[in-house]
Amino acid sequence: MSNIQEASPRKSVVYYIPYVEEGCFIPLLKRLLRENWYTLYGADDFVAVKLHFGEKGVTTHIKPYWVKEILSVWADKRVKFFLTDTVTLYHGARMDAVMYLNLIREHGFDTVGVPIIIADGLRGNEGVDIEINGQFYRYVNIATGIVKSDAMLVLTHFTGHELTGFGATIKNLGMGCSTRRGKLSMHSTLAPRVVLDRCKACGTCARWCSVGAITVTEHAIIDEQKCSGCAACIAVCPEGAVRTNWNESSANAQRKIAEYALGAVKGKPVLYVTFLLNITELCDCFPSDKIEGLDRGVLVSEDPVALDMVSYELVDYETTMRKLRPEIDPLIQVRHAAKIGVGSMDYELITLGDVRKSGY
Repeated sequence: MSNIQEASPRKSVVYYIPYVEEGCFIPLLKRLLRENWYTLYGADDFVAVKLHFGEKGVTTHIKPYWVKEILSVWADKRVKFFLTDTVTLYHGARMDAVMYLNLIREHGFDTVGVPIIIADGLRGNEGVDIEINGQFYRYVNIATGIVKSDAMLVLTHFTGHELTGFGATIKNLGMGCSTRRGKLSMHSTLAPRVVLDRCKACGTCARWCSVGAITVTEHAIIDEQKCSGCAACIAVCPEGAVRTNWNESSANAQRKIAEYALGAVKGKPVLYVTFLLNITELCDCFPSDKIEGLDRGVLVSEDPVALDMVSYELVDYETTMRKLRPEIDPLIQVRHAAKIGVGSMDYELITLGDVRKSGY
């Protein structure tokens, strides 16, 4: 592109399209993708387009028409794109594949025109153990749909986050590509708990427990010594009586997320697009207020660590968002991801020209 200068080969390159108004970035983004990454995906490649579709009631998530326009860059190739995400650990509108797919349609993503697949299956337990030999994990349990894909296109909405300070590309990969087992291990060091006044002693959780860790008398009892941490009991309880012990520290949760991110991208080409638009105080799992004045634009890179570092700096996190969770250091995830080889914190930012003068 004529308005792009050459970057240093020693640094991760991050391209930046500054914000002008919503949707104005699309022509320049498509041009950037076509001229730099058109050959990344080949004919008949299964490409997982990983994004968060937004919880029920959320309106600030990535827009379906953005996704459709991005994928049109490769429209003349036989790329087998599919939109994908994984189910949640908590009870809500995304707790199983059927509920999540219904919500995805409500949010308009069926208009993108490619298949939508929940990567960890019907109940969130379809995964593959990927060896990473990290500080916390030797293996991480990554959703089968992610592992079996040939390549990935990761679309991320930068937001605030109650556990990690901010949620961006590393979290989209680590938490978003894990099975329910992985999500439980990142959030908790304990077995799930039973809310006694909700438990009806129906025995459903015990029937689904693959290691015999649950017995049922007047209520369900989980043996922490036997529990394997698969979180199936949380998913199948019809009363919502089996809950996560949300006891992991922010620092350790961030490091665990980074290690899951390493497993998610292992052995395949990945391109990342991060949207610094409609930034909210909480992640897209919860309806929350937009932080006014923080629209910055769109970032593109092959390095998720560099992307998160640039995002942190462009939104001026210490000034604009630190006050929301002053006790959390959000860069723990970034530093740990760099340490274990997910990417580099050393980057070169290339700012593209005025989108209104892009030739489109």
